[in-house]
Amino acid sequence: MFQQLALPLERPQTQTFENFLSSPANGDALSWLNLWPKLPLPQSVIHGESGCGKSHLAQAFAQRASGTYVNTGFHLPTPDLLFREPPPLLLIDDYDLITEEDWLFHVYNMAKETHTPVIYFGTIAPAQYAFKLADLESRMRSIHSIRILTPDETLFKNLLKLRLLNLGLSYPEEVSDYLFRRLERSYDALQNMVRRIDILTLQNQRPLTLPLVREILGEATEDNEDGIGTNNSFL
Repeated sequence: MFQQLALPLERPQTQTFENFLSSPANGDALSWLNLWPKLPLPQSVIHGESGCGKSHLAQAFAQRASGTYVNTGFHLPTPDLLFREPPPLLLIDDYDLITEEDWLFHVYNMAKETHTPVIYFGTIAPAQYAFKLADLESRMRSIHSIRILTPDETLFKNLLKLRLLNLGLSYPEEVSDYLFRRLERSYDALQNMVRRIDILTLQNQRPLTLPLVREILGEATEDNEDGIGTNNSFL
């Protein structure tokens, strides 16, 4: 049987509040941002596991607040440049992936000096991060931290629907019910399942059905690839 080559194609989307999926899992983070422009604390951290929507939230809120968004995965702007004309709000994505801790230390201090509100986004809270600079560690661990929780049922199913629709895939409701009961309750597990579905439906030109999902889960249970497996606590 002919198999179509599956290529990982990016499907860019504009990150706005209108297409951000809210739920109790990210309610604390949204409530905190909605206090803007009267945030009770000048610096804070929003953290959660990969895939929970942190970057989406950071970019969307930067647009809403006319703030400056810094993606630390790219070239880091110098602190002097960032604060030459202090923005109304500075949003720093993936703060915990920054290897140049001197940069983060200067940003913290310059934000304090210029009274610039800063919101950092990362996968872990500063209290759990192993900083190398003691002065930076004490400062970062003193700021307010808000966690985005693991997906609840509504968010899980809505994320699944959105990501599959972005791939042009429709499916019966029983598929999302089945996956919610059996997948590990994490954003990574959900994204890995979507990736496997995308590859298999494209390669074999098969529709997304419950038997197909059972095949994928059966394969993952056998070889434990991609962190997908059954989780009886949700059965």
